[in-house]
Amino acid sequence: MPGFDPLAFGELAVKRIKERVEGEALAAVSGGVDSTTAAVLAKRALGDRLHAVVIDTGFLREGEAQLVASSLRSLLDPEILDRSDRFFEAVRDLSDPEEKRKKFREVFYSVLSEEARERGVKWLIQGTIAPDVIETVGGIKTQHNVLEQAGVRSLERFGFRVLEPLVDLYKDQVRALARSLGIPKEISERQPFPGPGLLVRCLGRCGPEKLSTVRAVTSVVEEVFGGLGCSQYLAAAFEEGGFRRPDLERAAEVEEVRELSARATGVKGDQRRFGLMLAVSGIDYPDRAAEVRRSLIRAEPRAVRVLVEVERRSSGEFGVAARAVTTEDFMTASPCLPSMEILKEAAKLAFSSAPKCGTFYYDLTPKPPATIEFE
Repeated sequence: MPGFDPLAFGELAVKRIKERVEGEALAAVSGGVDSTTAAVLAKRALGDRLHAVVIDTGFLREGEAQLVASSLRSLLDPEILDRSDRFFEAVRDLSDPEEKRKKFREVFYSVLSEEARERGVKWLIQGTIAPDVIETVGGIKTQHNVLEQAGVRSLERFGFRVLEPLVDLYKDQVRALARSLGIPKEISERQPFPGPGLLVRCLGRCGPEKLSTVRAVTSVVEEVFGGLGCSQYLAAAFEEGGFRRPDLERAAEVEEVRELSARATGVKGDQRRFGLMLAVSGIDYPDRAAEVRRSLIRAEPRAVRVLVEVERRSSGEFGVAARAVTTEDFMTASPCLPSMEILKEAAKLAFSSAPKCGTFYYDLTPKPPATIEFE
């Protein structure tokens, strides 16, 4: 982070918030470093004129809304707004990743609009950072917290102006700023969690059983991968299905390659690609992981992800893919390669905690051609 002075940046941000915001402001916090840091800056600038809320969308991890509110009690004292039924009804019939993200964004800001009008608030403070804007404007994927840059006029549409004190920063800079503000380590170093939450980890339509499956396996992945030093680790769930690709088996010199029925989001250059997921088995993991991945993506240009099959059982309607990456700025990322023993431990726990999980995979793909999240 050459040239970035978090103390100077924080002082300037507080000054600018004081100068711009008249009256009261609202901040939606998730417990992540971006939204928390933006809200803490606003709290220093506005004091009791800032109202912090945690929106329970129904797509959070188990008990997350209560945990976030509790962890931020001394910093921001946020109120929980449970709108889970509303979010679920809005997206339950959607399968396209962009449609899901845009509908989630619409409901998210409608909830905040109603809350702001009720409180007489004209400003929304949010933790949008540079990669959010780059990915949205570049067409890679719509980030739920990008409005004005995507052509949505917040004042006309929702009745408030948006202030984004972190919009020029990248994740590593935000973490440095959070540390300089004295934000606790469990927040400043917390791994990212997408605004739409588990919605974008339920590939395709998000029914109750799929959501329950990905929530359970997310807990497993966070427990097993938590000590590996990865920047982010997650799990996604999708309907089982697919067929063998002998042509790809020959190209990569592996025992079996299946083209899965589920699709995932990837990126090529600066553009979004909605492409194939390939599942491979019978490889020398981790030694041949990178070689096989490159061979398959070269042989099948539509592929955006290569998964290695870890364990399969006869029952279960959903496949689950775990993913862990290392990254500095979240614009590019490299896959972590835990030992097969660790992956099998995760698979065993996933099967015991999620009865509908039939196959456990691990994602071998960097960003690009994959995005970090599956949708």
